[in-house]
Amino acid sequence: MAVAAVMALGVAFLAAGCESNNARSPERRDSDADRSAGGAWLDGHSSDDAPDGSVVDDDSPGTPADAGAEDGTTDDALGDGTDAEGAADTGCADPCTGVCVAGRCLVTLASGELHPYSVAVDTTSVYWTNYVGNNTGTVKRVPREGGPITTLASGEESPHSIVVSNTNIYWTRYSANGAVRTMPVSGGAVTELVSGQNGCHGLAVDGTNVYWTTLNAPGTVMKVAPNGGVPTTLVSGADPLLAPVEIAVGGTTVYWTNWRTLVGTVMKVPVDGGARSTLAPGQEFPYGIAVDAENVYVTNSIDLTMNPGGNVRKIPLNGGPITTLASGLDGPYGIAVDATSVYWVNHTAGTVMKVGLDGGAPTTLASGQHGPYHLAIDSTSVYWADYEGDPLMNYVGTVMKLTPK
Repeated sequence: MAVAAVMALGVAFLAAGCESNNARSPERRDSDADRSAGGAWLDGHSSDDAPDGSVVDDDSPGTPADAGAEDGTTDDALGDGTDAEGAADTGCADPCTGVCVAGRCLVTLASGELHPYSVAVDTTSVYWTNYVGNNTGTVKRVPREGGPITTLASGEESPHSIVVSNTNIYWTRYSANGAVRTMPVSGGAVTELVSGQNGCHGLAVDGTNVYWTTLNAPGTVMKVAPNGGVPTTLVSGADPLLAPVEIAVGGTTVYWTNWRTLVGTVMKVPVDGGARSTLAPGQEFPYGIAVDAENVYVTNSIDLTMNPGGNVRKIPLNGGPITTLASGLDGPYGIAVDATSVYWVNHTAGTVMKVGLDGGAPTTLASGQHGPYHLAIDSTSVYWADYEGDPLMNYVGTVMKLTPK
């Protein structure tokens, strides 16, 4: 298909309503962060078309930001109104403090959270951002086994992606004056590593640097030392297809997805800078990205050959044949990988799934979720943030755990 035709088709898809929960434009998410106090969307859209990255004013009906469970209870663990208290845990090998579903234990680690968005996990805790503007966002954590919830940072402006290292927690501020911020895992003061990043979105960290993307034009891929300093631009330019959204780092290379409809790409650049290269052109709408020693794994939330359309693909690190691991998915976004499987969330379908590294039949790990967007894994479990998509509910949601993964 000619490039012009593909571009025209992409425009037609957006005009037809593909800019919904399973394919929203970053520009809409930016403008919606400045939503008026009266409840109307500034771009003229109704609340029925509310974007996933929008900010709901504090006067809207619903649960206040910090009115949720602070003790790791399992209320509404299935995401469908089911109360897990007293539920039998038949089929689970180990005692289950939540709901036993097909031999897996589903636990609500936190509930009543206002727009829980991105999650990370270390050896002791689960961390997440509550993606809210007007300097009312928060960064929180809870023990992996459940327990008291700790607010690590409050008064944050649109805290977005979150990652954790052995010593520090890092998160992005997704706004016109975006930033990368950090604090010690042990607690303490918040440090702003870099500011003035327009649409600071994806985030990754290794032992040497913190890496991030700026999604708003002109898009960039950046890095800075973990303790701050002068940031380095790894990728920038006037390329109309450059829309870096999610990012991953593996060895000496940084990988990212360019979030464009039908003409998206998966790209890479050396961690020390240099020429960028394209691993996968012509992707339908690439978003989530994960990497292991051999491959990059990405989610595409549109697939023209399927309805519902969406897929998970595997791409060799040095280029080569692209393998579709799963297709016919409804709004896949966040993704993670371990030694045996690839895991992802279907935001529109409200499911958490996995498939083997070489493909095969996908497994649905959890269903009945409202709108999971990102997930994290450790050696035993999968964790995700799930939020109600209705703005009248203030995007109230939960932080979930499923064992075994």
